[in-house]
Amino acid sequence: MQAAPKHENPVLASRQAKLALYGESLFEKTIYMDCDICLLSPIDEVFDFLDEVDLLITEDVQPAIAKAANLLRVKQDILSTLQSVGLPLNENSIQYNGGFIAFTKSSKTQELFIKFKKYFEMVVAHQNVLIVKD
Repeated sequence: MQAAPKHENPVLASRQAKLALYGESLFEKTIYMDCDICLLSPIDEVFDFLDEVDLLITEDVQPAIAKAANLLRVKQDILSTLQSVGLPLNENSIQYNGGFIAFTKSSKTQELFIKFKKYFEMVVAHQNVLIVKD
């Protein structure tokens, strides 16, 4: 693994590191956890789950995108503001927390990381309205 990308904005640098996880991992199965996660029991079962699914990620504390005011710098309608910058969201879309990501190398997972990067770049391009989050 390489060092996290350098950027004057450390939050942006940490998000860019997450975007690079798929390409940088040398393993068929990868578990990423933010450094503030405290493990209280073994996580061996995560590897077992990855035999069944390609990706594991946790819903955010406030998963409903339509209620995710923490994503905006401005007081506007959340969903329509996110849609106005090109994010393909609807009233049923869910917000996830990128502090825990487990994945298996597969074409589906690779495609997801490519889309993740594309949408993240949209968020970065609209930082005047949006806040860079996981």
